Amino acid sequence: MAMIKVNGVDIPTPSSYNPTPNLREDSSENALGDVVRKIISCRWKLEMKWDYLTAEQYAQLTNIKFLKSFTCKFPSSTGKIVTKTMYAGDIGASANKLNSDGTVKDWTGVSLNFIQIKADKYTGGAY
Repeated sequence: MAMIKVNGVDIPTPSSYNPTPNLREDSSENALGDVVRKIISCRWKLEMKWDYLTAEQYAQLTNIKFLKSFTCKFPSSTGKIVTKTMYAGDIGASANKLNSDGTVKDWTGVSLNFIQIKADKYTGGAY
């Protein structure tokens, strides 16, 4: 079973994976100097890295980058499987080997982030 699915399709399992809930908040101090924290919304960001990908696997991730949005199913840092509408940030990698025709055979040091498009309204508790 794949760790992450995009539009119902498995993507390669990342070598490094950091799912982060980014909170939008309006915090202030009261008259006693205590912090009053008001969380407004949450938006997930998945930071992913792959040590090695084949040309086909890298092409799959590149194609995801060109999607305006997609449905992503992923394990969150709260221990739940979450499904969100996301977009892909910049993709980076180094060409590792070339084929005899000059095309890239495989890639190393691949990085790509997925970011949730519409923030979830905060209703209390972890996401």
